Amino acid sequence: MVNYNCACLVNIEEKSIFLVRSYDNNKYYLPGGKIEDNESFDDTLLRELKEELSLNIKKNEITFWKSIEGPAYPNTKETVLLNCFLYSGENFDYKINNEITDAKFFSINNTDIMAPAVLKVISALEQDGYV
Repeated sequence: MVNYNCACLVNIEEKSIFLVRSYDNNKYYLPGGKIEDNESFDDTLLRELKEELSLNIKKNEITFWKSIEGPAYPNTKETVLLNCFLYSGENFDYKINNEITDAKFFSINNTDIMAPAVLKVISALEQDGYV
């Protein structure tokens, strides 16, 4: 059973992925957030990116890639469904807001800092030839 249904951004630069961390978590995860009732995946993602990172990304800069189910974090007994969008824009000037305390690109090999579901995303990116 999926406990959290989220839309998230996958922004890759060479062998690095953009991740965020909130004030109450030790691990980094993909930017995005929970999908509200009557809200589309892409609308959720754009809203969350604006709230958390002051990013004004346009719909034509994101493309739905796939949905990946994995352990939620920090409560790994629950499940999260990550509806992942690939970023294809050029301007990624972000500013940390709200509950986000850190955000940056990490090597995909820096797995010890990543939430469990992000590891599944990395594996899928490798399988699909993105990294």
